[in-house]
Amino acid sequence: MGNPYLNSGEAIVLTTNRVSANAVPYEVMLTTERIFFIDNQNARFEPRIIPLSAILSVQGGKTPAHDPVIALLFRTGEEEGSRQPLNLVFSQDPNENRKPERDDWMRTLIQL
Repeated sequence: MGNPYLNSGEAIVLTTNRVSANAVPYEVMLTTERIFFIDNQNARFEPRIIPLSAILSVQGGKTPAHDPVIALLFRTGEEEGSRQPLNLVFSQDPNENRKPERDDWMRTLIQL
């Protein structure tokens, strides 16, 4: 039985939880074609989806609280030059280090 979100030939590459985007916590799934942002607190909402082909840049960083971040810039809609930034914050518990996980996501996003 296949995943109801995936296209034919599309495969899951990475998944993680506790990633915030625009202050909303998500479970994030990276496939060979898209990034899915699944809001488990509001199961009735469809996941937010960004096609990998729309991503213009990927940068790493950290918040003032030292949580690892991936800063994405991607094209939106059909309008030429329409771009939107999105910061993916890998929330950390005390004494937790999610920088290697963030780095793995960055490397994989850049490769895809």
